[in-house]
Amino acid sequence: MKDKNIKGDQEFEKKLRDKMNELSSGVDCFDKISARAFPEKDSDFSDSEFTVSDLENVTGRRRALPVLKWIAAAAAVVICVGILPHTAFVQNFLSNFRRNSDEKYRTLLSEIFEETEEHTYDIYDMTLKEYAENDVLVDPLYRCPFKNNEKEGVRVRIYVRRIKDAILTNQIYAVEYKGEFGRSSVIAAAKSKAEFTDKDIEDLSDEPLFGNGGEVYPAADTSFKGDRYGYMTDPDGNSVTVASYMYNRLFKDAEGIRAIETQVLYCCYKDSGKYCFDVLNTVYNEKAFAFEEVSIPEKLWKCSINYDGTNAMPDKSELCMERKDYFSDRNKGAEFSHSYFFPYAEADEDLLSENVDRLEKKGGEIAVNTPVNREMKYSMCIYMGTANFFQYSSQSDPTIDLYINGEDGKLTIHRRNLNSGQSKYYQEEEYTVSDDEQKEMMNQQEKEFYESISKELEIQRKNVQEQYVIQNSIEEMQKAASEAKENHN
Repeated sequence: MKDKNIKGDQEFEKKLRDKMNELSSGVDCFDKISARAFPEKDSDFSDSEFTVSDLENVTGRRRALPVLKWIAAAAAVVICVGILPHTAFVQNFLSNFRRNSDEKYRTLLSEIFEETEEHTYDIYDMTLKEYAENDVLVDPLYRCPFKNNEKEGVRVRIYVRRIKDAILTNQIYAVEYKGEFGRSSVIAAAKSKAEFTDKDIEDLSDEPLFGNGGEVYPAADTSFKGDRYGYMTDPDGNSVTVASYMYNRLFKDAEGIRAIETQVLYCCYKDSGKYCFDVLNTVYNEKAFAFEEVSIPEKLWKCSINYDGTNAMPDKSELCMERKDYFSDRNKGAEFSHSYFFPYAEADEDLLSENVDRLEKKGGEIAVNTPVNREMKYSMCIYMGTANFFQYSSQSDPTIDLYINGEDGKLTIHRRNLNSGQSKYYQEEEYTVSDDEQKEMMNQQEKEFYESISKELEIQRKNVQEQYVIQNSIEEMQKAASEAKENHN
C-alpha cells in the first residue's frame, strides 16, 4: 500500500512558519543588541573620566548576565515541545506511523483468517502457558512466538498447513487471544517464514520419502538405563520416564522443499517434574541413497505482532524443557537393548485428542506429557529396561494402565504390546538379575496387581451399596405411596 500525502491545516502551518522565521530574526537581533550593550572588550571612557570595566556600571552594581540569547533559544524549545506536537502536521505524522504499524497487524490477521479458511490446516488450541512450556511437544522446531505473561484466560490457537490432503508442512500461523475466539478477541498474531505456493505443491511428489526413526532407539540406549524393576533412570541413577516421537513433514526454507523427519527423545524426572530433550533432523540424500542429518536454523518465524503493531516475539524461549545432547553419542548400528511400547497403538479414537495430554501410571513409575497431534501420538514410544515386569510377571496377561490427564481415559498396555530389547547389552555391561532381585521384582508387581484388584473391588462394593440404598429408597417410596392411597380411599 502506497503512503498518501498528509494534508493538515495549511493556513495554521503557514502562520507557524512565519512566526518561526520572525523568531529566528529575533534571535539574531538579540545577539546584536547584546553585543552592543555588553561588548566582550572593555570600552574606553577615559576622556569622560569614567571607565566601565567588565560587568560594572557607574552605580557600582553588577549587571545582568548575557542570557538573552539563551532565553530566545529556550522559547524556541518550548514552541517545539509544547506547540509543534499539537499541530496537524505532527499529529498526522505520528498517526501515520501508528497506522503503518497497525496496518501490518491487520494485514497479517486478514491473511490468517483467509488462508486458514481457504486451505487445510490442523488446529491446536491451548492456554498460552501450556504452549510456552511445552512447545517442543507442539512443534519440535518452532518455539512459542508469544511472551508468556501468565494472564488468566489467555489462549493460543496454532494452525499447521497440510497439502495434498494429508502431508504436514512448516507453513504455520499462531494467534493469541482472550475470551471467546474471534477476530475481535485476538491480541497478537504470528506467521512462519515458510509459505507454499500453488506451483510448489504442483511440483511436489505425492509420496515424499521419510526415514524410519531408527536413530532414536540407540540414542535412548546410550543415554538412559533400566533399573531392577524395569523402569528407567538417567546416568546418575535418577528415576525418569523416557519417551520419543517422530514428526514427518515437508519443510521449506532457503535450501528448497525437503521431506524432513524430526526425531525427538525426551524424559521427565519423577521427583522434580523437569523435562529434558534432544532432536535430530534427517533427510534422504538421493546421491548417497541414504538418510543424513541436517541442521535447521533456530529463527523460523517471520514475524510476531501485537494488536498495537509492536513486536510480540519473546526475547528468549520460555520453554521449561532443557536441551541435552542425546543423539551425538548414540551407538550407531549397535543392537538396541531397551524394551519399549507404543501407548497409543491400540487406542480408541476418542482418546486421540489434539492436545498435550499427560500419561501416568498409578504409583508414578511412568509419568510424562504427550505430543499434541495424532501422528505424533501414534509414533510416541515409552521405554523400559530389558528386565521388566512383563517378562517376569506370573500373570497370564500382565498389563500396565496409563491414565490420561488423571481420569479422562485409560490406555492398557499388554505383554503383547511390548517390544523386547536384546539382553546382550546387559551381559556386556555385566548387568544381571539375581534370583533375589527377580523374586523381589515379582513380589512388587504382584503387590501392585493385588492393590489394583482391591481398589476395583472397593469401587464395585460402593456401587453395589449405592444401588442397594437406592433400591430401598424406591421400595419405601412405593410403600408410602401405597399407604397414602389406601388412606385416601
